[in-house]
Amino acid sequence: MYTLVFVYGTLRRGRLNHHHLESGPPKVFFLGRAETVDRFPFVIGTQFRVPYLLDRKGEGKYVTGEIYAVDDEILERLDILEGVPNYYNRIEIEVSVLPEEVPFGSDRSLFHHISLASGKTITVNCYFRIRYDSELANLPAISDYTDEYAREYVPRHLRGTGTSMLQMQRTFNQKESDAAAEASQHLQVSRRTRVA
Repeated sequence: MYTLVFVYGTLRRGRLNHHHLESGPPKVFFLGRAETVDRFPFVIGTQFRVPYLLDRKGEGKYVTGEIYAVDDEILERLDILEGVPNYYNRIEIEVSVLPEEVPFGSDRSLFHHISLASGKTITVNCYFRIRYDSELANLPAISDYTDEYAREYVPRHLRGTGTSMLQMQRTFNQKESDAAAEASQHLQVSRRTRVA
């Protein structure tokens, strides 16, 4: 059996936790992009820059994300990743399929019983943060988890270090630059040695 899941943050394509949705057929199928029918507070919170969707229907903004059909095994893994039921709840909501974003091909044909036409409203499961303080609830709402937000995110395994993805990229770039400079100096020394 497959369950439709709407993901809006680090589980989206190109984001750090997307690998949890990359187990491949027949377990996970990308069905398209969508936007919530109702507004919700979607915030970036804590020093780790974590994207949170708060279950406060009617507040915040319309949220953009992706629809996946996942089997029971993947759904269980996602529940564990999201800390259901202690940290997040998985709740059914309505989303509207975005235009020109519905993929065509064999994956989609497996779900022919679901209308994925542009603008069509469908019911999906979505993860909402269940416990939060007023500070988190009062953060400015966003509608889309952009590259800028994704770069600031600190994955769980690095949270003890306080290093963001942007800081890791800067460190990597500096190491690459240092290695290139060292290689260039070595090449210049080699050329001088051969000339002499």
